[in-house]
Amino acid sequence: MDMSVMFVTLPSLSAGIRPSSSQLLWIMDSYGFLLAGLLVTMGTLGDRVGRRRVLLTGAAAFGLASALAAFSTGPEYDRPRWPTLR
Repeated sequence: MDMSVMFVTLPSLSAGIRPSSSQLLWIMDSYGFLLAGLLVTMGTLGDRVGRRRVLLTGAAAFGLASALAAFSTGPEYDRPRWPTLR
């Protein structure tokens, strides 16, 4: 279901931040890889630490990441520019 949400979001995502085709491919693929990788990892962590704690922590992290993504102006990460010493 999660990847189908990404496919539905794809047209508005493309119109909003105007990624190139390779950037759009990275966005779609990294979402799927991250989801698959964290599924097993968080399941194991939930067995050890507690499912409720992992669920609440994951929901908080998802909310924070969604809020940060909402303010995105483009597909690339603009790292902070440190002042150069001359």
